[in-house]
Amino acid sequence: MKIKIDGEVYTVKDINHKGYLAMVTLEENDHEYYLAENSEVAGEAARKYWEDIINDSPAQFAAIVGEKVLIAWALGQSAGPGSEATNSLNDWLDLTASYPAEHWAGYDGAECEAEAVDEPDPDNRDLVSELGFPPTVAYRHN
Repeated sequence: MKIKIDGEVYTVKDINHKGYLAMVTLEENDHEYYLAENSEVAGEAARKYWEDIINDSPAQFAAIVGEKVLIAWALGQSAGPGSEATNSLNDWLDLTASYPAEHWAGYDGAECEAEAVDEPDPDNRDLVSELGFPPTVAYRHN
């Protein structure tokens, strides 16, 4: 299976469906990329990730964002982790959904163009069938 990321074609070594987005590992360099149908889907997945942490482990979320941020939000003041401040947790979740690269692209914070290359491997598998969707965006994880 092949994938084109920012114009370069790579061989997919492995696909992991265990998280909020599918992740592929590349044969050539072991780089890992989260893949999504588009930026909106990636943004919804990032929001879902944080909502799950908030609901399942509020103490962990509080430790991540910090007491000062939570107090500021409770007072309707501007604060927040990440590149921009917001006035509430809900506004921050909306912002997270608007900038999925900030969450998924841990390596460089960049959204890359992605495209499945229609070259079945020797086992006659193709990437779109394996993923369940045609990817258009990729976020480098490592």
